Amino acid sequence: MKTNILIADEQAQMRHLLGAIFTQQGYKVKTAQNGKEALETIYDNELDIIVLNHELPIINGIQLINWLEDNDIYTPIVVIGSAHEATEQRTNRFPAVKSVLNRPFKVQDLTDTVKSVIQ
Repeated sequence: MKTNILIADEQAQMRHLLGAIFTQQGYKVKTAQNGKEALETIYDNELDIIVLNHELPIINGIQLINWLEDNDIYTPIVVIGSAHEATEQRTNRFPAVKSVLNRPFKVQDLTDTVKSVIQ
């Protein structure tokens, strides 16, 4: 059975790149370009892991994680943050957040992190 992953990022190029990489590695990939789409995808699908950009439009990453926690959804999350932000400090109180990677990051680091989180 394939691992179901959601890639939530406002940048189309990033969604397509990561989607292609994870598809090639055998994952079943869903994508969302903003927090609202991410919530709909989470609600409509059984996901194994979420890769979430901290700076999503409409509903940002922190708001999305809060909503998930408030609704007792603890799907593991890997947060992508910005190097200039204290993303890890803002997300470390959430049990579902398993790792934070700041941009720029190596794709190999992300794929290794996702593998380690779902095992």
